[in-house]
Amino acid sequence: MPSVDDMTTAVATTPSNAVPADAGSIIRQLVVDSRYLIVNLPLAVASFAVLIAGFAAGVGTAVTVVGLPILAGALFVSRFFADVERMQIAPVLRQPRVRPI
Repeated sequence: MPSVDDMTTAVATTPSNAVPADAGSIIRQLVVDSRYLIVNLPLAVASFAVLIAGFAAGVGTAVTVVGLPILAGALFVSRFFADVERMQIAPVLRQPRVRPI
């Protein structure tokens, strides 16, 4: 029967070329992350409400011809919200903004 004594342990080591972050960059990143979270919470709530309403209206009227354009519109609105999110995440990740094709 296997036991805990038979397990191996791995020790994490810090690379020798790792440079510790200075206090200024940590504070700056904290401010950037906080701004991202504070600004995006209302945006996320609004986008969730709009997209759920659009999806529900589109599915509810899908038996008619009206539902399909509503669903397509909801997809375009979701793409818009995703673009806004990508634009605001770039400073947090410290990488350039990339929009998928």
